[in-house]
Order: sequence, then C-alpha cells, then structure tokens
Amino acid sequence: MEQKILAYLKEHETEIFEDLKSLVLTEASTSDIEALAKVREKLVMLIKERTGEDCFVYEAENGHCPVRFQYGKGTEKILFIGHYDTVHLIGALKYYTEGNELHGPGVYDMKGGLISAIWTVKAYKDLGIDPGKRLEFIFNGDEETGSAESTDIICELAKDAKAALVCEPCTANGDLKTGRKGLVRFTVRIHGKASHAGNAHKEGINAIEELAHEILAIQKLTDYEAGTTVNVGVCSGGTKPNVVPAEAEIEIDCRVKTAAEGDRIRKAINEIRTTVPGTTREVIERDSKMPMEETEANMALFEKAKICGEKVGLKFSHQFVGGGSDGNEVSALGIPTLDGLGAAGDGAHSANEYILIDQYIPRIAMLASFVLTIGGSGQFAKVLMNFEPLDTTEGKTFEFENKVTGGHISAEFIGPIEAGVKEAMESGVLAGFPVVGVKATVTDGQMHPVDSSEIWPSSSQVPCASRKLPRRPSRSFSNRS
Repeated sequence: MEQKILAYLKEHETEIFEDLKSLVLTEASTSDIEALAKVREKLVMLIKERTGEDCFVYEAENGHCPVRFQYGKGTEKILFIGHYDTVHLIGALKYYTEGNELHGPGVYDMKGGLISAIWTVKAYKDLGIDPGKRLEFIFNGDEETGSAESTDIICELAKDAKAALVCEPCTANGDLKTGRKGLVRFTVRIHGKASHAGNAHKEGINAIEELAHEILAIQKLTDYEAGTTVNVGVCSGGTKPNVVPAEAEIEIDCRVKTAAEGDRIRKAINEIRTTVPGTTREVIERDSKMPMEETEANMALFEKAKICGEKVGLKFSHQFVGGGSDGNEVSALGIPTLDGLGAAGDGAHSANEYILIDQYIPRIAMLASFVLTIGGSGQFAKVLMNFEPLDTTEGKTFEFENKVTGGHISAEFIGPIEAGVKEAMESGVLAGFPVVGVKATVTDGQMHPVDSSEIWPSSSQVPCASRKLPRRPSRSFSNRS
C-alpha cells in the first residue's frame, strides 16, 4: 500500500508543489486579519478542488476563523490539526529554491503540513482507498498567538477521536514529536509604598527590594532533571531614582513536561511569602497550555508511523520538544496524539525558513499510509471463494487458484489464505475426517488496510461439508481476532 501511494504522489509531484507555492505566496500573519481572510479563501478553494469536499468556516470575533472539512465514513474518527497563520509580516520573506531547500514564509511552519493533509485525501480519492474511518480536519488561524479563539473548538472535535494527528513540521533532524512541554506564564506584582528616597527613605516600602527576593526564589524552581524551566524574563518597577518604588512586577515563563510539574510550579509561585515588611503581592496567571505528555498511546502511534516511514525510505526517531502546539490540549484530554507529521526542514519563525524538497513527497506518503494503520476493532478480511470437486485419479487431492484482480486483496495475503484452506481441509468439519478432492479459487475479497494481517480462517469458517464437495455458490466469510 505504501509504495502504491508513494508512486501516485510522485506522479503528481508537480501539482503538489504548485499547490504549496500557491498557498505559501498567499501570505498571512496572525495579526493581519485581511491577509488571513485571503489565505483562508485560498485554503478552502484548494480543499474543494483536490478533495471534492466542502468546508465549514467558523465565525470568530477577531477574524481567526477555523476551517473544517471531513472525508470518509465510519464510526471511528481521526482528527487532523493544523494552522494557516504564520509569524511573518507580509513581504518579509521571499519564495525561492536553493539546492534541496524550498524557502518561503510559512512553508515549514506549517503550510507544508496543510498541503500534506489535503493530498493525503486526494491520494485516497484517486486510488479508490477507503480509509475505513471518518477523517476530520481542523485548520485554525490563531495558533501562533496561542489559539485563544480555536482551542475550545479543537478540543470539542477531539473528544470522540480515535487519534489526533498534528501536521506541524517535524524536528530539524526529521524526528516526529511524541511529547511537547506545557506552558504557564505569570505576572507577579509587588505593592509597596512610595516615599522620598532622601528625606523619607525610612517611611517607604520598596517594592523592587521585595521583587529581588522573589526573583531568586522563583528562578530556583527550575528542575532540569524533571524537564522544568522557570524563567523571569521581564522585570520593571519604580518611577525615578529618588523615589522609593511603590510598584514593581515581573513576567515569568514556565515550561513543564507533565501536568504535575505545572501544578507544582503554580502552587510554589502562589505560596511565596513576602520578605520585605509591608509589601503585598498579586499573582496573575496569563497563559497556560497543558503539556503533551509522552504517553504509551502516543508512543504506539509513533511506532506505526515509523514502520510506514521505513517502507517509503524514511528513517526517523522521536523527540520531546519544548515548544507547544494545538496538540497539547488534545493530548491532555487523553486522546492519542502524534505531532510533527508535516514537512521536514528547519528555520521555523526565522528568516531562513525552508523545507527539504526530496523528503516532502515521501513524508506525505508516510502520513497517508500511517492513517490507514490507526484504529479498527480487530483483524478483518473478507474472502470470496469458489469450491468445486477435483479429479483425484492422478493423485492430486487439492488445487488452489488465485483470480483476484484490482488489488482488492493484497498479494501478501494469498499465501495465508491457501494455507488456511489446507489446514481446514486437514481438520475436516465432521467427526474430524479430512477433506480431499477440492479445487479452491479465490475470486474476490475485501481487506481492511488497518487491521488485516496474515492469519487464516479456522476449519469452522471454511464451507466444506463432505469429503467430495459438489459445486457450491461462492460465499464470503470473515476472520477476526
């Protein structure tokens, strides 16, 4: 299946890169609402043209409207997550190629991933591949500023998902992201009392002095072994050198690998006691994003993706990274989540943003193949077979023929089907007597690309009722485990 998808994508490589160029050149900074509307219009058009599916565009007060569409049917749902906004100001970067690098605003973070998702559906549609599940796509326009308007929408869509796939770019060395740190930001304000620094110094209560004590205490909350960093990044206070400062504040950035560490930091910062008599403190939690923890479910997704990658010539591992994405909150809901399924390259948020050209098509093939491995309720295949008597006068007791066309049953399953029929014949279905003189012909069938594996039916599943079988109408049967 992987090679079939890869061959298709290579055949359409020119179109894929043209779609990518078109989307990248429709620039959109998160802060530019008019530009966001234009790139959103372009995105909706590409989705319609390539997949045939209509989009639903959410209303958003500040213009960061998420775009949603669906493909496929089934009780199980896979949620694709992405964003169409970038950090770059309009006109700041050029679109060009340099060797194996394709440069452009947002090409790596993450318009490359959006095109990957769209062409995953396009490949299924053109190749006649039924993913066996419902694929749901949500692309928002405010990820680069924390997804304030879209987080609730994304989390609501994720609640009944079998898995969430984040089409953000992979790491600089090509690894997928099985975990991301959570984020908590605080502002701590200290209130003191102003006075003249020369004439009434004793009457003043120095807010900056108190803040100095707090900075030292807060910085000590960092725990590298736990993956926790706490950084006082902004400090301000006072009005003039000759005035005892009445007000001072700091801004704090905290990154944590687990929710428990986030709770520890939150508790510690809130429970600091003032050192300078007369000062009071105020703690304001500004932003927070739950960590995407490296769970067993997330790792299981990675292992499947890794196998699919190897089959299309990609080798990669996984990493726990510091930056967050919209996958953080989804993973925190308990939904198996895998990130970094977009383009390979480097330079996110920089003037040197690029993707690797030679990896782009294989990465899409990996994604499309990987989706087919997710979910399912167990091993599943249907085999349509004809059974008829076989002339045994020349000593031949069994004959097997494969007449399957169109790829309805992968070639790797034909051998196990034959072996299963032989096993069933040897066991028999009545009183344990073996069955002889049978010609078995596989004419058609159906396999679920996610869950089918090389197992064969038991004797009870094979329609043999006597030592010499009369011609019977073909029957379909399933094998499940």
